[in-house]
Amino acid sequence: MKQTHMQTAPTLAQRGETLIEVLVAIFLLTVGLLAMAALTGSATSYNKLSQIRGTATMLANDYADQARSNLRAFDVGSYAVTTAYTPTQPGTALPGSSASYASAGGLSDAKVVANWDRYNWTQNVARRLPSGKAIVATSTAVVGSSDARVMEIWLEWKEPGSGFAVPGTSEFAKCAPSEKDTAYSCLYFKVAI
Repeated sequence: MKQTHMQTAPTLAQRGETLIEVLVAIFLLTVGLLAMAALTGSATSYNKLSQIRGTATMLANDYADQARSNLRAFDVGSYAVTTAYTPTQPGTALPGSSASYASAGGLSDAKVVANWDRYNWTQNVARRLPSGKAIVATSTAVVGSSDARVMEIWLEWKEPGSGFAVPGTSEFAKCAPSEKDTAYSCLYFKVAI
């Protein structure tokens, strides 16, 4: 028996359909890969921002803890950091661990400790935050009132490669009132001591 094979010629409508399908698939794949690349870049920048904010929070907690351990110096404003503060190493050595801050001469020892705390902390802020700086305002409790000691901390840094903070935006509003440089991003902390 003889078998015959019939070949059918492609109709005019079928020619080139496979090529169009391949081109559409390549286009969709390209769009997906570009979207993934953009997502990876955004994720990296948000990860860096999260790391900076975590560091800022840790620095604020550290300074508040130092102030809590030296209330006598806190009450006379030794933990305040002003815009004009230039971190210079204190010339007086730290007092011995047996020094009593409660004694009559203890206030001077407490101030020396506060000077060292402030110096070391501002050095850490400058080292750990990009172009980091800090402003700290302190207020003490009025004798006989239920008010608490309060420390307000503004930590400021420049985002690597961006200056997205603009006056009037919520991000810039976190900056200290004296800050005019819009390239800084800021976090504000209000801590009861």
